[in-house]
Amino acid sequence: MTSRQRLLRANRIHGPGKEKTVEISFTRERLHANGVFSNVYSALLTSPKILPVAIKKCWPRNSIARNASKTDQQQKPDDEKEDTNDGKAEISILSKLHHFHIVSLLYSFSVKVDTDVCNCMVLEFLPTDLGKLIKNRNHRKIDLIDTKLYSWQLFAGLDYLASQGIAHRDIKPSNLLVDDESGILKIADFGNAKKLKRSEENPPYQVTRYYRAPELVFGSKKYTTKVDLWAAGCVLGELLIGKPIFPGLSSHDQGKLLVETFGYPSTEQLKAMAVEQRPRLIRKNARGLKPLLPETIVDSAAFNLIDSILRYEPFQRLDYDKVLGHTFFDFLRSKPQPKRRNGQLLPKLNFWIHEESTQSSSSSSRSSSDDESK
Repeated sequence: MTSRQRLLRANRIHGPGKEKTVEISFTRERLHANGVFSNVYSALLTSPKILPVAIKKCWPRNSIARNASKTDQQQKPDDEKEDTNDGKAEISILSKLHHFHIVSLLYSFSVKVDTDVCNCMVLEFLPTDLGKLIKNRNHRKIDLIDTKLYSWQLFAGLDYLASQGIAHRDIKPSNLLVDDESGILKIADFGNAKKLKRSEENPPYQVTRYYRAPELVFGSKKYTTKVDLWAAGCVLGELLIGKPIFPGLSSHDQGKLLVETFGYPSTEQLKAMAVEQRPRLIRKNARGLKPLLPETIVDSAAFNLIDSILRYEPFQRLDYDKVLGHTFFDFLRSKPQPKRRNGQLLPKLNFWIHEESTQSSSSSSRSSSDDESK
């Protein structure tokens, strides 16, 4: 931890200030999380306003190899996933996003690292993430009220992203920041995010394996924002049972788990997923989701929601407006305002957000996105 004051010029994105370029200062900088392509530090912003922040430093491509430790390498979901994030694309996307359930980019700046440039982001700070919450509970399921609370916010944030035509492409518990005291969740880590364009091909090796949509597992290069919806459905299932529902040991094993659950995809299903080659997997009868989500743990409303999301055909996955209005979330809309197990009232959720995004700008974006999958 360093307590010295750092002063520098930064580009103002969504942070306090009036000018495009402002002078910022921060102190109490210490390592909060580390990865292959970046480190995240917690710090206290002292100017132009006092508030806790996270500083994400993206390593230059040339220095990734010398900065990555063995532990970092083990965090990679697959050796096939080769994308590196130097921060530029992430800054560009976050600069255009402004939503309560998307982590806010306050400022950006660059610093010299040897002969390279390190791109840095100053982001709003949340103390933990869903992955740590699950791990700290020794993989016991999270309280049902919190499961509903956190998953609703996840779907609300993804609804907004879909309305902008943006796919996050790495939705997983560790990328979902949480303030467990207040119950607030925000989607973070946009290093893999991309605004998808009609008919443009993209590499299928996106999204951490356990949460990878079947079109990606089976090699589609023309996928839609519905890959995020699938991943979020997997996260919800994990919150309900306390462990991943599709814990594949490899990309091939991930495909086997999908076929065991949903059956070997038909010609029509492969076409809907824009998969050009039939998967080289043994054909099996579908066993369905019930063995993975037993009714002794998962009630009928929760099962119905997940079952409506986890479909081979992207266009058959439940639309966000129906997800957010699903009976599984009725408790969150109760009056008087319910309390969580920690005694705190549920945070005030803007239930109108999804109506605005799904009924206005998203209508054209989502229809074109679904058309790509047909």
